[in-house]
Amino acid sequence: AKYDDDAEADLDGDGIPDEVAETGQALWMSSDLTEYLFTCYACGSADAAGRSDIGAIGFNQWGAFVSEYELLDSKSRYLKRADLDRIFLSIDALAARKEREERLRTGAKESAASERVKALNRVEFMTALVQLAAVS
Repeated sequence: AKYDDDAEADLDGDGIPDEVAETGQALWMSSDLTEYLFTCYACGSADAAGRSDIGAIGFNQWGAFVSEYELLDSKSRYLKRADLDRIFLSIDALAARKEREERLRTGAKESAASERVKALNRVEFMTALVQLAAVS
């Protein structure tokens, strides 16, 4: 999508820019691989108490992922370590804010078990992959 020069063309007239549809299609076609990646890195994550959490990828595992798959590029404008860390942190911060807003709206109290630590769940990890693809 980055090198696509047709702006936000909607050739099929469905109201969705073609790049969005193409991104969704690419995600669907690679869903087995992304699920495997998520599970592998989530198995290596632990919360602040040292408990394993296969439902989320922690910040350290995110760092391992971007290093092991050689996604870092010190000469790139958007693929330096700080840029990739920022992708993780911004997605995590947005999710934490939405969870807080939902608790305030419903009046629910935060339990210790649901206390959010810097981590990405499966959907957030997919969001991070899309953002990585957009800047690559």
